Amino acid sequence: MEHETEELRRFREQWKQEVESRLEHDSSTAQAPSTTRATSAVAVTNTAEKGASQRSNHAGTRFSAALDLYTQAVKLEADGNLDAATALYRKAFRIQEDIDKIYYRSNMSTDLRMGDLSRDIDALSLAQRAPVVKAVAKASSRTIQHILAAFPPLEQLVFERDEEIQPFYINRLPDELLIHVLRCFVHAADTRSVERFGAVSRKARVVTLDLSLWRDFVDLIYVPPQLNHPPEILLPFFQFDYRNMYINQPRVRLDGVYIAACHYVRKGHSENAWVNITHLITYYRYLRFLPNGIVLSLLSSDATATPQQIIPHLKLDSPAKGMQVGQWSLELPSDESEKPGVKDDEESEERGPVVIVDGLLDMGTGASSSTTSTTPATPKYSFRMRLGLRSKPTGRWNKLDILRYESIHLSTDEAVPLPLKHERPYWFSKVRSYGSGMG
Repeated sequence: MEHETEELRRFREQWKQEVESRLEHDSSTAQAPSTTRATSAVAVTNTAEKGASQRSNHAGTRFSAALDLYTQAVKLEADGNLDAATALYRKAFRIQEDIDKIYYRSNMSTDLRMGDLSRDIDALSLAQRAPVVKAVAKASSRTIQHILAAFPPLEQLVFERDEEIQPFYINRLPDELLIHVLRCFVHAADTRSVERFGAVSRKARVVTLDLSLWRDFVDLIYVPPQLNHPPEILLPFFQFDYRNMYINQPRVRLDGVYIAACHYVRKGHSENAWVNITHLITYYRYLRFLPNGIVLSLLSSDATATPQQIIPHLKLDSPAKGMQVGQWSLELPSDESEKPGVKDDEESEERGPVVIVDGLLDMGTGASSSTTSTTPATPKYSFRMRLGLRSKPTGRWNKLDILRYESIHLSTDEAVPLPLKHERPYWFSKVRSYGSGMG
């Protein structure tokens, strides 16, 4: 019994050893694949991170390249090299389609996020309303017609924000209110502000073409002596477009002063025969037209008096010394086609609107020339001018060419032409304090 017990004990120990050795073998065999799998997982992770890093670096390189190309294109465009700038613009947009927005955002603020900002106007804006602009005048120029033809339907036009992170409330305003705000510029005849607003977006352009807005501008400006009949008579010639009429119908600018800067050289005298003295003579001519048909004319020979010093005195209540007052009228091309007394050589010069300035008299003529006499001096001469109204090179109706300048003897009505050797054309200069000039 003891022998069996001893054999049983040895058998158990041998069995345990075999089991333990088998377990150790299985453990070592299982550990090797586990280590291999862990190593493979680490390798895969590193490869993925490396690939993502490479893609990120590649995207960053493409973005930097696009931004550099766009920056170079902007510089070339500013220098006037348009062909090279266009080529670089195309390359930049091929790399990054919204590189223009990113470029301008980076210049405006470094805090703004640079990247591809998607716009979802339908989600950001309120429910779209159909515009209530009831009449959009037919555009006169082919350029405006082409632009309007490319616009979407009116009910789809909305204002779009440039920066998504900023509040945007203008879409809540009805179109009637926008037009009412734009009418605030009518009294000052400030069409420049209206056109600047119209260049903001498609919706703004449609709003600024409202018929009633430009009719107010026309009704304000085209009154006698600018136009001796109702402006509605001329509307068929401008396709019933008030904006076209305001731009192309001749008018004298009342919101500023026409200034002519004249120069000539005069020889001087010197006691030294070896020295030649030459004087450069500078003088200015001013013309201010008032809405009631009165014109103020001033010749300033004081070279030290600048136009900024003279313009405040071009008024009736505090006239400058030597200022003349007369009447002005505007002759349209159709009016002067049958006008007698215009010679053939003058027709080419006077083909176009002509401003007539007549009856120019010195405002001090009525005052006594002697301190002891109370009898006012009687004027002997008045002056008359014919001026060609032109639009050059930029701006509208901003130039007056002197066609004729005459001295009229009041007792005999004899007209004597005055030489125009040193005269120069008048150029318009806007004066803010005048407003529209209609007040």
